[in-house]
Amino acid sequence: MDIWLSRIGAVIIGLIVSMLIGIVYLYPLLLLIRYLLKRKNKSIDRFFDKKIVFYLWILVLIVMISVFISYLINIDIILTISTSIYTGVIAIATCWTAVFYTIKRYR
Repeated sequence: MDIWLSRIGAVIIGLIVSMLIGIVYLYPLLLLIRYLLKRKNKSIDRFFDKKIVFYLWILVLIVMISVFISYLINIDIILTISTSIYTGVIAIATCWTAVFYTIKRYR
């Protein structure tokens, strides 16, 4: 039971750190890209749809399940790959969600 609590704790810490990476590093970069493209009369706002945000978070859930499955079957290479994908997908989903709500609020 102790091993599972530490593994669940590691996944939760990974979730929090990945969200912070998305907010701190990717969010300002994506807003800058959106601003620069908008100045050139090219809009990327159609990519920040509620459906896309929903699908990104479904993808986060699927990857999180794959991380837990790789813990269960105890194959290190699958665990390494799935945790790397987990970190990236959460950072992107967090950033995308933040930009979506920023656009929605300031239209």
